[in-house]
Amino acid sequence: MIYCILIILMQSVPLQPISNSRSNLVGVWQANSSGMAAGWGDAYRFFKDGSFRYHPAQAEESFDRIVSINGNYILRGDSLVLEVRSSTELTGGTFERDFREDAGLWLLKNTTVKIIPQEKASRFILIIGSCSTENDHKCLTIDGVPYYKMRNDPEDYN
Repeated sequence: MIYCILIILMQSVPLQPISNSRSNLVGVWQANSSGMAAGWGDAYRFFKDGSFRYHPAQAEESFDRIVSINGNYILRGDSLVLEVRSSTELTGGTFERDFREDAGLWLLKNTTVKIIPQEKASRFILIIGSCSTENDHKCLTIDGVPYYKMRNDPEDYN
């Protein structure tokens, strides 16, 4: 029964193959939008050396503590294999009130950025494909979510 459901689900998601070349993946890829707002949306940064960083969406002046998850990646056919080895997190700091009209009421200030290694690396297999856009942005899907190439250089993320 589960096998049948899996086949139906796999057939209902239209995927187009992408090139297996790691060089085609290198850069900054943002989820769901090829435009920029006040901050980045969920984004992957893929590097030439096979490492990656995943950044959750940036909220202006928020006090989210997870900056990124970090690890290595491999392309295998239509699979993107991610091995998570660490996270980059904000530690410490102080909470302050913010009374600007367009802001939240709390800020987290004076934090320290730390890389926290995982006790044991976690491996995830994601389905990767291509998608088409009406503009010149490169697009790929990761587990069915469209990601748009925003930068060719993964270091260019600010």
